[in-house]
Amino acid sequence: MLFRSGVRVLSISDVLGAVDYLALNAGTAVGHLRLFPDSQDDLKPTDIPVFDGLPLDLAVVSGVITKSYQDPNSHVNLKSRERGTPNMVLRSASPDDATLLALKDQPIRLTVASGSYTLESASEEEVQAALQERLSRSWTPMPIDVDERILSYDEMCPSNSSDCLGLKRAFGSKAANLGF
Repeated sequence: MLFRSGVRVLSISDVLGAVDYLALNAGTAVGHLRLFPDSQDDLKPTDIPVFDGLPLDLAVVSGVITKSYQDPNSHVNLKSRERGTPNMVLRSASPDDATLLALKDQPIRLTVASGSYTLESASEEEVQAALQERLSRSWTPMPIDVDERILSYDEMCPSNSSDCLGLKRAFGSKAANLGF
């Protein structure tokens, strides 16, 4: 249908072209670099995994690198924003990458910024200090406004679409963003 209408369909690779790095959630994390883990069950809050694809669920980790493109509303990115942990796409990541291999299972510091990222060695003491800092923060209760209605996105925002963003406490951030 789109093709017959003259609309060109582009893949993510077509759109991104030679772009190798995308910062999704900026920040710095200190943890152990885990290359392409077989199971999330083995990950710890002090780990920075490199995933081939997007995991269906995300364990609590210090930061995330994915080879696959992530939508800004992907589960991984929403969890990263919620937790304040860095998240990035590195399309060239591979199990044979010399830089990643040199740091595999080692303590590292990952810094994700809008135009660049850095991976550098860290110490086990720095990993433990970063964990203690995260654990010592006070918990912020997340207010929830229970709304049991089933609404279409149009019904969520009948007059002003920006009002949808205020509904995240009732319907969740992803639904509110989609309604918007």
